Amino acid sequence: MLSARSALFTLLALTVPAATMACTAPSDEGSGAGDVEDVTSGVTTKALVKGNTAFATDLYGELTSGTDNVFFSPYSISAAIGMTYAGAHGGTATAMKGALHLPVGNVHVAFRGLADELAKRSKTVGHGGGDPFQLSVANSLWGEKSQHFDPAFVKLLKDDYAAGLLPADFLHSADVERKRINGWVAGETNDKIKDLLPPNILQNDTKLVLVNAIYFKAGWSKPFRATATEKEAFTTLAGQSVQSDMMYARETVKYASTATYDAVAVPYSGGEVELVAIAPKAGKFSTFESSFDATALGEIYGGLAPQEVALHFPKFKIAGSSVKLKDALTKLGMGVAFTNDADLSGITGHSDTKISDVIHKAFINLDETGTEAAAATAVVVIAKSAMPHAVKDVRFDRPFIFAIRDVPTGAILFLGRVANPKN
Repeated sequence: MLSARSALFTLLALTVPAATMACTAPSDEGSGAGDVEDVTSGVTTKALVKGNTAFATDLYGELTSGTDNVFFSPYSISAAIGMTYAGAHGGTATAMKGALHLPVGNVHVAFRGLADELAKRSKTVGHGGGDPFQLSVANSLWGEKSQHFDPAFVKLLKDDYAAGLLPADFLHSADVERKRINGWVAGETNDKIKDLLPPNILQNDTKLVLVNAIYFKAGWSKPFRATATEKEAFTTLAGQSVQSDMMYARETVKYASTATYDAVAVPYSGGEVELVAIAPKAGKFSTFESSFDATALGEIYGGLAPQEVALHFPKFKIAGSSVKLKDALTKLGMGVAFTNDADLSGITGHSDTKISDVIHKAFINLDETGTEAAAATAVVVIAKSAMPHAVKDVRFDRPFIFAIRDVPTGAILFLGRVANPKN
C-alpha cells in the first residue's frame, strides 16, 4: 500500500450541486461537534496525540490483511479528517470525533499547536554525521470561485491550519484544476507524489479541495556503513525465505526484548524523531498483530532502554497504488459521513454534502543513509443522492511493524509493516 526525505499529502475534494449556495454562519464558530461539546475548552497536544495514536493503531488493524506490506500516514489522515470535522455537526461530528478519538474541546487549535511543535524540528541541528533533520507542514484550500463558503469555516482553517482559500474554476475546468492541484502536490513533495488526483475524480460540481502536506527529510543519527550491508535470509509473512540486503551496525540504541517480541528505536539526525521497529518472535506475528493497539504500543515505548546491540536491519522499499479507506473508516464508526444523513453544513451553511471516499497512497524507501517517504490522502465529498550491558544480536529477519514517531510529542508520522522486504 501504501536518502532521507519524506512527504505526505492529504487532499479533500468537496462536491455539491452546481447551483451556488447562500452563505450562512454555522454555530459554535465553525467548529465540528459544536452542538455537543464546549469548543472553547483547551485541548493539550498530549491529549490530541493520544487520540491520534489510538486512531493510528485502529486503522492499522483495518488495513492489514493477507501477507502484503502496509504503509500509511495516520498523521496525514487524521489532520485531513480534522479539517473536514471543522464543518461537521450533530451525529456526523460525533461519529468523526469517535473514529479519530478526538478529545473534547477545540481540537483545531490543538492541531495548530501540534503543527507548530513539529515545525520546530526543522531547526534541529544534525549531529553524528547524519543529514540535518527537516520537517514542514503546509495546508491549502482550493474553492470553486462561484461558491460562497461560510466565513467562519474559512477563517478557522486559515487561523488553525494556515490554509488560505485559493479560487478555482471547477465548474468549467475541473480537469485543469485537477492538474493544477496535482502540480502543487508534486512540487511540495519533490515529485515523490505525482498525479495524486486521478482523472474524473473532480467534476463540475466540485466546490472545495483541501490539501494537507507534511515534508520530511532525515538521515540517521549514525548512518549505516554501506560496506557492512550483506545478503541475508528474511522469512516473509507468507513463510518464504528471501535474500534481503541486510544493513549492519553495532551501536547503542533504545532496545526491548520480551518473550513476545524484539524492538529497537533508531534515531534520525538530531534525535527528535526515531524509527521504532517491533519484530514479534518467529511464528508469533499474527497473534501479536491481532492484539496490537495504542496500549500495546505505549507499553513497548515504555520498555525501551539504551543497550549496545549488533543490529541487522533490512533495506526496504514499499510503493503501492492508491487504496480506498471508506470501508475501514466506516468500520471505525464514521460511516454516517458517507451517507445522505451526513451533516457537513458548517462548510457551506447547508447540509447537502457527504464524503464519497477517502483515498490514500504511500511510499517509503529506507537505506543506509536514512529514510525517504511520501504519502497522499484524498477525501472526496460529493452532493447527497530493562537494560543489560551485554551486546545483543538483534535480527529483523522476519516480519515486523514499524513507526516513525516524533519523540517530544509522541506523534506517529508513519506506521506500517514489512512482510517482505523484496516486494
